[in-house]
Amino acid sequence: MRKMSVLVMGVAWMLMGCVSPENRQYTDPSTVTYEIEGADEITDQAEVEQAITVIKENLAAAQDRDIERYVATIVSEARADTRKELIPFFDAYELEHTILGIKVADQQPEQMLIKVLLQTVAIDQAPEADHYRDHVSETNYTLVKENQNWLIAESQVTENEFIKQKQ
Repeated sequence: MRKMSVLVMGVAWMLMGCVSPENRQYTDPSTVTYEIEGADEITDQAEVEQAITVIKENLAAAQDRDIERYVATIVSEARADTRKELIPFFDAYELEHTILGIKVADQQPEQMLIKVLLQTVAIDQAPEADHYRDHVSETNYTLVKENQNWLIAESQVTENEFIKQKQ
């Protein structure tokens, strides 16, 4: 239960303070197109689309700073702790999340691993908040079936590059 909220906040704080070369350029979200990769791993396209919809809803809720929508996309056992952890984070930061690519790494009937190339940039932040470093990350989303619905059980950043500056 606490694992999810700790993971969410740990990833967020890690992204603000990591030392990484700033060699990525900002990508205008209106110019992004991508295809879902991992055809060899996909056994049920409809299930994959449902899982990806959950990830997109999670990111949209984070961008809108809508805690209730956000926690509705994660496993029920992590909701209470995550809700508590997100309140100060959403108060401090307004972020723009843009999916740059998606790859299905593993699909099972009750579990799925989806790798997302994700651009996250600060639109605004509270004056007292630590500086948020815009970045592009590869985030692994593990989704599981709960009451016949795909929900995020874990998200883990595996690669991270900071963006030079928004153009």
